[in-house]
Amino acid sequence: MRSDRLRSFVRNCAAGLAGALMAASPLAAPPSAWAADAVTYLFPAPPSLPAFGPIRLAQGKGYFAQAGLDVSFAVGRGGVDVAKQVGAGNAPLGGIVADGPIMVRQNGVPIKIVAIFGGRGFMQLVVREDSGNEKPADLKGKTISVMSFQDTTY
Repeated sequence: MRSDRLRSFVRNCAAGLAGALMAASPLAAPPSAWAADAVTYLFPAPPSLPAFGPIRLAQGKGYFAQAGLDVSFAVGRGGVDVAKQVGAGNAPLGGIVADGPIMVRQNGVPIKIVAIFGGRGFMQLVVREDSGNEKPADLKGKTISVMSFQDTTY
């Protein structure tokens, strides 16, 4: 059952990314009518991170090629950087947390969201089981750490 859900999630991610890539494509014809369109997708962090697994798996399984897309990947310096790069025309599209456009549009960066992957939050707060922390309020006055300050989720 779990493998069916994972397979469905990967296909939904691939379909969403393929749709976003095709929306960004200047070609409006169906994939069978033209050669594979080369496009670069800008990741906000190293693509080896688990959050990007479905996109990389979709590429490995050939889902993008089946949609007529030749997808390559590049890496930005966080979601806000990806939004700025896409808005400046330095990349055709990229992946960011959905609040990224809110952060950059107020500064005149012309971007918009065309697809959302998943449907649930992917950020979790993790504590040791023996920490005594049962709810977020238990962390008041304590020090926590984050991976970086390059994205809006931190």
